[in-house]
Amino acid sequence: MWKWVLSLALLILLVTGVWQIYWQPPAISSSYELLKPVMAPDLKAVFAQNPFTLLNLWASRCEACKAEFPALLELRTEIAPKGVAVVFLSADNKSEWPDAAAFLKAQKVDFLTFVAADSATSLVASLAPQWQGAVPSSFVFNQKGELIDSWQGERNIEEFREKIAPMVQK
Repeated sequence: MWKWVLSLALLILLVTGVWQIYWQPPAISSSYELLKPVMAPDLKAVFAQNPFTLLNLWASRCEACKAEFPALLELRTEIAPKGVAVVFLSADNKSEWPDAAAFLKAQKVDFLTFVAADSATSLVASLAPQWQGAVPSSFVFNQKGELIDSWQGERNIEEFREKIAPMVQK
C-alpha cells in the first residue's frame, strides 16, 4: 500500500513540476507594463539614480492631473539631460489601473511609470509626511531620498520650470 501512495505522490510532484515549467502566465498588455507596482524602498532606489527626482502623483480620475500631464512630459524631456528625473506615480486603485493604462497610452508614454502596490496614501505619506492628500501633487527628492520641495495642485510648464530651476544643473 505504501508503494502505491508513494507512486501517487511522485506522480503528483512530477505533473505539477512539469506544469510549472511549461505553463506561462497570460501576457499582459503593453499598457499595463508601463504601470509597475512599487513600495517606498523601490522609489527610493529610483531617487538614488539621479541627483534630483521630481515625483508627480496623479490619478486617471483627476482632471487637473490629466491637464498638467503633457507639461510634465515636456519638462521630463528638457531636464533629464540636466540631472533631474521626472517620475510618475499613479494614485489609482487596482480597479482603476485599466483607466490609468489607457491614459498613459493616449499620452504616448513609452517609459516605465509607477503605481502604489498597496495604498498610494500610505506610500506617499511615508515619503512626504506633510502631504495633505491632494492630487495632483509633486515632490522633489534628492539622491538620498530626502524631500527637498513639494506642492499640490495643477501647474503649467512655466510653474514647473520655476519650481525645478534651483535643482537643474546648468
